[in-house]
Amino acid sequence: MQGYQTRDIEVREFMAKFTTDVIGSCAFGLQFHSMTEESSDFRVMGKKVMDPSKMVSLARMLRCFFPALFRVLKLRTFPKEVNDFFISVVADTLRHRQLNNIRREDFLDALSEIRGTRLTNPDVDQKDEISKIQVSARAL
Repeated sequence: MQGYQTRDIEVREFMAKFTTDVIGSCAFGLQFHSMTEESSDFRVMGKKVMDPSKMVSLARMLRCFFPALFRVLKLRTFPKEVNDFFISVVADTLRHRQLNNIRREDFLDALSEIRGTRLTNPDVDQKDEISKIQVSARAL
């Protein structure tokens, strides 16, 4: 093929970046730019979720096979920085949408609607109220 420049593409990494961008758009209504920015925060955190350390892998096994022990030991299935990052993204996005009256009919809108329904429904016990952070954590 004369005139064409060829290069190798790592298909697994390409698909991971594409998936990250699709999830960002569909679930969060955000542009993650994983395909164009090599050091995209979302891609970096996504790698940490998909390639866990040995300790995180052990914690996930304990959660699956010994859930009581998992709770007693207060283990995490994701690194704290990953949890904090995604909770912050969800909370900030929800706050931005509320302040600017933005609706995208996506996953975060559904979470926001659930939260609003529970907060305004008098039949829901106050102790069952879901805070913004709890909704965010449940999304993860």
